[in-house]
Amino acid sequence: MLKIKSTLPRIGLLLSTLVPYLSWGLSEGATIAEIEWDLIQSIRYDTSILMNPYISVPMIGQFLLFISLITNKFDRFLLILGVTCISFLFVILLVFGAMTLNIYLLLSLVPYFVLTFINLWPTKI
Repeated sequence: MLKIKSTLPRIGLLLSTLVPYLSWGLSEGATIAEIEWDLIQSIRYDTSILMNPYISVPMIGQFLLFISLITNKFDRFLLILGVTCISFLFVILLVFGAMTLNIYLLLSLVPYFVLTFINLWPTKI
């Protein structure tokens, strides 16, 4: 049986990976969820998209977080590996957001980093 105390923060962490808002140009922007949906739809026509590590590594991290949710036993290593893969992109986004003072990007990254801290805080399970 899954423990609610360990499952809810992991669900929040997985959902928070879809929230960050990226903007470019004067009026263009999208969330990570919208961008990933477009990528998943275009993989049918061009699989070379997955060769970019900035796309494939965070998606692998999301998959690992999903696997850690559906398994019956809490696996801390799987959680850490998934968070590390996703943080590969999100730390770069944090640096870009800080350099350009993009407040929307910075605020949209806060839930991920807060939930990462909550999930990785040493607790007894």
